[in-house]
This record gives sequence, C-alpha cells and structure tokens, in this order.
Amino acid sequence: MIITIIKSLEALSFLVALLYSLKNYQLTKTKSNIWLYLSFTMLFIFMLSSVRLVKEFWFIELFEIIQIELIPLILSFLLASAITVRKERGLPVIIPALEPDGMTYCGTSYSNLYLERLAKQKAAATSGKIEKCPVRVCVEEKKLNNCFECPEYSNCSIRKKAIDKCPLFIYKLKKGGIYLKKEETPEGGFEFFVDLLMRGLHGLCLTRINPSKVREKYGIKKTPIAWLTELQNTDELTISPQLELLLHTATDFIDKSGNSVIFFDGLDYLIYHNSFRRVLHFLHRLRDEIAVSDSRLIISINPSTIGEKELKLLEHEADIIEL
Repeated sequence: MIITIIKSLEALSFLVALLYSLKNYQLTKTKSNIWLYLSFTMLFIFMLSSVRLVKEFWFIELFEIIQIELIPLILSFLLASAITVRKERGLPVIIPALEPDGMTYCGTSYSNLYLERLAKQKAAATSGKIEKCPVRVCVEEKKLNNCFECPEYSNCSIRKKAIDKCPLFIYKLKKGGIYLKKEETPEGGFEFFVDLLMRGLHGLCLTRINPSKVREKYGIKKTPIAWLTELQNTDELTISPQLELLLHTATDFIDKSGNSVIFFDGLDYLIYHNSFRRVLHFLHRLRDEIAVSDSRLIISINPSTIGEKELKLLEHEADIIEL
C-alpha cells in the first residue's frame, strides 16, 4: 500500500513537472528550445512512472516492453537539452548603453556624435536653424535655464512643434517599425542608426564589418556592436550566423533597452549560411517582437546580392527608406 502511494505521488509530481515545462516552453519558444526538450523528457518520465503505478494493479508483459522503450527516449531528450544548453552558453551578453550626451534647452538628449558632426558642417543654414531654435529663444526671453523650469512646460505647444522640426532629428523612424535601406554599401543605413543614437536611444548594431572599424568611422563609443562571424579568437563581441541565437540576442536587447534601435547589416551572409526561406521566417518572428515594443529595426541590403523575387518579399515586410 505504501509503495503504491509513493508511486502515485511520483507520477503526480512528474505530471506537475510536465505542465510546468510546457508553460515555460510557451513563454520562451521564440528564444530557446531547451524547454521543448525538457517537456518531452517530462512526458516520457511521466509515462514511465504511470506504467510502474499501473503494474501495481495489473501486470501485463507489454508494460515491461514499454518501460524498456521509454528509457532511451528519456535519455535522448535529456541529451538534447544538455547540448542546447551548451550551445546557448555562447550567446553574446548585450548590455544596452547610451552614447555620451548633452542636453538641450527642451530636454532633448543629444549625443557627442552630433556635436562632432555639427563641428564639421559649414552650412550656415543648418547652424542658423539651431541658433534660432524657438525653444531656445523662449527660454532666454523668460530668463530660465531650461523648459522644465517653466510652469507651462507640460502643455507647451512651442516645445512640441520645435522638437518635430528640430535638425537634431534628421530621420524620424517610428517605434515598432521595420525599415529597409537598399544600397550597395551600408553607409546610408549607418547614418540612420547613428542619427537615432544622437537622440539618446539605446542601440544594437549587428554587422559584417569589424566593430573596431565601425567605431572609428562613426565615432560610436558605448553602443554594443556584434560582429556577424564564425571567428571566436577575437576581443570583439561576435555572434555566429545561427538564426535562433540572433533572435534571442535581439529580443533580449529589446526587453532590456526599451526605446531603442537595432541596425542589421549582413542579410546576404545569413542567407548563405541558412536559406532565404529560413531567414524570412526569422524576420517574421523578429518583426512580431519589434511590433509590440518601443524599438525599431533598420536593415541594410545590397539588392544585387539576392534575387528579384526574394527582394520583393523583403520589401513586403518593411518600409523602404528612400532618403
């Protein structure tokens, strides 16, 4: 009797473990397969414990065969779980970081990248727009330090209109959007990305270019840059062209960063190592994650690297950046 009770509790505990595994799989299925394999493991262990319980009441030779057959299945899925854990240990650790910035009168954050670029610009029109900012004029007329000291701050139409037209914000890409920049080299896409960093957004760059060259060319200092490569022996942050790893990295960054932007350059590289069908499915999943977030995704693609049909499918998934 005691043995029967113990076996009943054992079967019940594995059933609870199975339900818990299935729940976690639903929560993490876009990021990892670990809970899928563990769910199968718990299922077969539950079946094994159930067979052992039933044998207490009816002994059938078939039950012995089922027990023997279930054991290798359990071991197989445990092995699959262990392999998956080992593979996912290589996930890059992305820590969102803002570029060094300053603060305008209206409270808009601007990066030192902007100041460096502005210093190189000699166009009087651009400088004139900044000098004649209506917010700046208003603050100076009221002899305040910034907008936040003004009692009309919360309902100020001057500030709202000025920010919408501010030359600090060259490109306006909405949250939850995916944008495609068709170009032979990714310079244009990087311009959009850097402009958003200037606004004080968190950023993540996934690129085929050596991160040290990206930082040198665009003056990026703190924003994480992951190098799409199979190289391992490098001091740079690297990520292999495995779609699940990329999806996990991107969604983890989105969860941590809030208002942010992801720049992706290297779609042809992913297609080469996977297939266009799998890459398109990856983009579908990433688009769904982006759509319900405060982030946005910029993809730079050289049209000559993929077929016309494939390009049309990509264009269907994103807004085209023409600037």
